[in-house]
Amino acid sequence: MLQCGRGAGLYARDSDFTFPRVCNLKNELERELATEGIALPDNAFVFAAYQGYQYKYFICDENEDPAVFLVMFTDEETSPTLVNDTLSQELLEGISQYKSAFYES
Repeated sequence: MLQCGRGAGLYARDSDFTFPRVCNLKNELERELATEGIALPDNAFVFAAYQGYQYKYFICDENEDPAVFLVMFTDEETSPTLVNDTLSQELLEGISQYKSAFYES
């Protein structure tokens, strides 16, 4: 939040991950998961969403670089899936994809 805060230029502009939008993501995901009978851990921090059907979160458990989970709402099973072993790697991969898409054509 310190680096991106309210915006990060073109990076992730189609996703919700900046302030103040990020403040409501946990409540949104909890509501959606409740309809599937799934509970989000109390110590989860939902830091990104994409078009209301993809959410990314990590667990706040004093780990300085926590694992990242993805929840996708599709016609198939909805359940949290580990997508990256560390938050820093998740962010670095996202930045790399952004650079490839916009600067390395």
